[in-house]
Amino acid sequence: MARRAEVALAFPDAEGLVWSDGSLSQALSRPLSAVGDDLAFLDALIAALVADGTADPAAIHIVGISSGGMMALRYACSRADRLASVAVFLATMPLEANQDCRPARPLNFLMVAGTADPVVRWTGEVTLGGIVSLQQRMSVPASFDFWRRANRCAGLASARPMPRRGHGTQPDVLIHAATGCAAGVRTLMYEVRGGGHRLVAGDDWTLLRLLGRASPDIDPGALLLEFALKPGHIPGLGQEDSPAVARDGAGATP
Repeated sequence: MARRAEVALAFPDAEGLVWSDGSLSQALSRPLSAVGDDLAFLDALIAALVADGTADPAAIHIVGISSGGMMALRYACSRADRLASVAVFLATMPLEANQDCRPARPLNFLMVAGTADPVVRWTGEVTLGGIVSLQQRMSVPASFDFWRRANRCAGLASARPMPRRGHGTQPDVLIHAATGCAAGVRTLMYEVRGGGHRLVAGDDWTLLRLLGRASPDIDPGALLLEFALKPGHIPGLGQEDSPAVARDGAGATP
């Protein structure tokens, strides 16, 4: 899919069990805590990809899942001027972000989160296997609100459902889109109702069941490519963020 779209992908790994995001990594006990300077690591990786012609410095998009999402958020806070967008799955902002996160410019932002996630809960609690509490972070709605403020958005459109691929009680998805954001950036949150700490539906073996359910309505790869390659579009709806949408009422925070 990425090859057809002529998009280069890089999949860096954290040096430790989690990324050194400056928050969750510091809350963990020493055997689990991250080592190294992952901000500098990502700086060097991007610089190398730009230097060899693999990456366009004006089109750097960072994506992360779970701990990787928390690292992507930290990078967006510190390096917004180097990014075209940030997208995170199953991750929220740290509580200290209100004091520590000052993005240098408005930034296209997308987050996907499940309301029944047992690991990174909708309320912001991070757990080990849904049993041991590790850290309290911002809730999903509060994290979305943070980026609405950071992007100086004027309002919030009414939530719209993604087209259904699933059936019955399978998790469905509501799209929350901020309106009137500075520099025309998109600020989006995909609420997977009944979704857990999983991205792709299908496999249902026992250990995966402990992480909850995924929604068949979301294709993560297609969602990300549309977000990166189609400015003005709301991924999954196949339509532009039109002036009519921008005038939609301020709405209520999900």
